[in-house]
Amino acid sequence: MFHLTHPSLNMRLLFTLLFGLLTVTLFAQEPSKSGIKPCGTPAGIDPWLKQYFARPETAVTERSSDTLYVGLQIHLLAKDNGSGRFSPERLLTAFCQLNADFAASGIRFFLKTTGI
Repeated sequence: MFHLTHPSLNMRLLFTLLFGLLTVTLFAQEPSKSGIKPCGTPAGIDPWLKQYFARPETAVTERSSDTLYVGLQIHLLAKDNGSGRFSPERLLTAFCQLNADFAASGIRFFLKTTGI
């Protein structure tokens, strides 16, 4: 096993590591010449979006009348002493309101269990 005991050796190693990490960080978002922006998105506007802006009425298509079911897993968090938690009754009331708000869109939410 290798042990670093000399202080100047430790400092040189630390400086080298920090310099290497800083160099990698500085060039991590370096834009390339292939038309990709620094955040990884392509330059310009997507052709579909251009078409939508030109004629939004053509982008809307008929939707299936089937109901879309979306499972949600809810975690009720509290302080260490158990206070400050959303009550189960309040959660179910909010859940019912969510389903009422999306009913016209054909979307229905349900509580997804973890199998525990």
